[in-house]
Amino acid sequence: MNTALGTLQLPTPRRLPRAGRGGAARRPRGFIMGYLMTALIILGIVTAALSRMRDEQASAEWVDRAQSTLRTNVQIIRAQVLLCAATSTSDEAGLVAAMPPSADDTNGDALESVQCTGTGQRLFDGTNSVFLPRPPQGFTPWAYVNDLGGTGNIFARTSTSDSNGVAAVNRLSRTFGTDEMSVTIAGGTTTLTYFLRTPPAATP
Repeated sequence: MNTALGTLQLPTPRRLPRAGRGGAARRPRGFIMGYLMTALIILGIVTAALSRMRDEQASAEWVDRAQSTLRTNVQIIRAQVLLCAATSTSDEAGLVAAMPPSADDTNGDALESVQCTGTGQRLFDGTNSVFLPRPPQGFTPWAYVNDLGGTGNIFARTSTSDSNGVAAVNRLSRTFGTDEMSVTIAGGTTTLTYFLRTPPAATP
């Protein structure tokens, strides 16, 4: 501006910081992002915990069903073997001798191929709607061993290497006596043996 005294220089006005710029404006946004990240982490932990709980519940339910299936299996096997022996002889003393034989006393015969003594009828041929019992998933088919002339034992057995299957076997075996059922472990495989006949205890 020109005046009589000369040129007057006016100060240049300073610019004010725009909204949304500067450190003070960034702090609220940083806090919000921190809260969001914390919430996402907590949500992930809760989701993982719930998923694990569901898996554990499903495993427990499977073990219960497997134990029940195995119990039903051994009951059917015992009933059919005794019925087979009873139809082969009327002599109560010879009932054990009349139990179905097995060709392989070491590994056992597949239960579906076992035949009654004398009649040659298969143990599980569907007669009277009694069919071959199927073990739970993850178990080997039932094998039958008649070693009456050797160890004196007659038994059926099945094996598994599944952790839930092992849990079912252990739980079931605790409800039977050691002369009725045994559990053995070899090479990561657990074998359940159900005795249909054991040698009588020696008299002292």
